[in-house]
Parts: sequence; C-alpha cells; structure tokens
Amino acid sequence: MKKIYTMMLSMFFLFQINSGAIAEDKTILYAFDKDYPPFTFMENGKPVGFDIEVLAAALKDKNVNMEYKPLSWGDAQEALKQGKVHVTSGMAKKEDRKKIYDFSHEPYSDLKITIFTTKKSNIRNLKDLKDKKVTTQKDSLY
Repeated sequence: MKKIYTMMLSMFFLFQINSGAIAEDKTILYAFDKDYPPFTFMENGKPVGFDIEVLAAALKDKNVNMEYKPLSWGDAQEALKQGKVHVTSGMAKKEDRKKIYDFSHEPYSDLKITIFTTKKSNIRNLKDLKDKKVTTQKDSLY
C-alpha cells in the first residue's frame, strides 16, 4: 500500500512541478490537518506522519521546497479552496467537493469509518444510529 501511495503522490507532484503549476521559486504550499495521526500531525513543533514522509520522499533530489501549513482540517480545505496553498491530502472525494477541488483519479488509501460506543450500547451497525444523536469532527473527511 505504501508503495502505491508513494507512486501516486510522486506522479502527482512531478506532474505539477513539470507542468508549471508551482510558482517559479518552486515552493509547494502544503496545508494539512495538524491533528490527524498517523497521516499528518505535529510533534515537537515539526510536521510528521505518513503523508509528510511520502511527500518528502517524492520531492527528494528535486529542486523544490515544501512549506508546511499545519491547520485545522476545515481551515486546510478553505485555504486550498481560496488558492492560498497548492495541495492538501486525506480528503474524501465527494460530488460536491469535485466541483471545487481537483482530485487524483485513484485514491491512495481506503479509509474505513468506525463507530465507537460504550460496551453497554445496543448500537452495533450504521442502521442502529437511525434517530440517534451522533458527533463527528467538524469539516471531517465525510
């Protein structure tokens, strides 16, 4: 999976760099969710995680600088929408988002959504949530 992910991101960035999508100074502005481990998060004031490592590997030995923008997920989406950054990662492809953002053709991962309850709960699947109050991360992947 990591090899496929690396290859997909590498091809994306190489295309973007070679197509002139990045400014002449070749600095890529990458907004990411600062609280999305293990993919992207901050540790001791530095961006870390799977996506960070893959991007670094894809850009190794390229004449490109990566400028990291750790934000809340909602702010990262908005920064991309407004053109304040070049790229983000970890966004689910949905019809409404396809009208705003340019997605890769194939996703690099298939995330599973999990329901967490207490042991005493009768909720065992999605259907059990009907007419129940639930919580999710604001501006989440879905």
